[in-house]
Amino acid sequence: MKSFKEQTMQFWTVFSKEEAHLRELCDQLPKERTKLRRTMKQILDICMSECAFTIDKNSSQRYVLTLSPKRDHLFILYLRYVIDKAPTRLCKYWDFYYAKQKVHHSDYQIEVGEQRIGFHDLYVFPHIKNQHIYLDVYINHLYKLHKEKQLQIAYEMITACIGEIDTMYLLQGIRIIKRKKAGSFTLDRFPVFIKDLLQTEHWINVNNPLQVYSQYTILPRRHEIRLRDDMYSGVSTQLQLIHEMVHYDDTHIRWAEANGIIIGFIFYEHLKIERKDQAALRENLEERITKLCADEQIAENIGVAGGVFYSYLDYVVYDWERFLQVIPDILDDVNTKTYGFQYMISGEQPLYVVNNVISGKS
Repeated sequence: MKSFKEQTMQFWTVFSKEEAHLRELCDQLPKERTKLRRTMKQILDICMSECAFTIDKNSSQRYVLTLSPKRDHLFILYLRYVIDKAPTRLCKYWDFYYAKQKVHHSDYQIEVGEQRIGFHDLYVFPHIKNQHIYLDVYINHLYKLHKEKQLQIAYEMITACIGEIDTMYLLQGIRIIKRKKAGSFTLDRFPVFIKDLLQTEHWINVNNPLQVYSQYTILPRRHEIRLRDDMYSGVSTQLQLIHEMVHYDDTHIRWAEANGIIIGFIFYEHLKIERKDQAALRENLEERITKLCADEQIAENIGVAGGVFYSYLDYVVYDWERFLQVIPDILDDVNTKTYGFQYMISGEQPLYVVNNVISGKS
């Protein structure tokens, strides 16, 4: 099948041909909403299945396509990749986003039955723990509504207030409460609360969360001989992916593969390399590979790890064939007996391996 890079280019080619028609449908909203969504979905399916989106015309008479990661951190990578490839000529009429943006007016409202709910109708009480926010939320006028429905409304309003990225990375949980708490404040004041919190507590800047690497440690399974079972520490921008790999969950990896994306790791045996030099070598390789991949827009690094026998570099790959051409040119210089690439799945056979002979799939 085509790589995700090829599919993305094809998507923008088709979108460019159809964008005048899409603008016409936007001009006829809400009458043509069903036709607009159906047409846009058919175009988006070219590069990614099951992609959530909104398409509309804003108050500034600009046309807006917003993709949504649906609270999945890895989806941010994919959607950002798609949006970054938008042809500049489309910017005459269009704005493109890879996550829902916060609204810039405090009188934002949504309809809930016969009620209109705005930021002033939600009272929030934050609890802070481990650089995350837990919110108790009371919704004025809706306290008799089922909690699940209130929770859905709360997420929608909070996302509109602070944006989807901040909601995903800062907000750890929401609890609907029946009575307004003393010390709570209305949702329109929440952005200022977050700004002050980030400054006073020196929290990690979430404006670029994909560059925030978190540390983790794992007890090596020395009795195993499979790749990654010797791993003892690492850093990653996608800790959920590490959790899934350790627990033998390949659902996301297989979905990505079906959409032309390969998620996995470069590995190389480091037994011939002095221990004091292993970290520096891994860092140097990561920088070289990442720069080359970024220049050609074929992959991006999401972490590194050290093991008892192997070192690991984790990547999301958008063009597998070109990536496979890049790996040997750089790793051939490493003093190692074995190197290659494997899906980020415990126990999976390597896609590519060099051990004096080439084996596996290529």
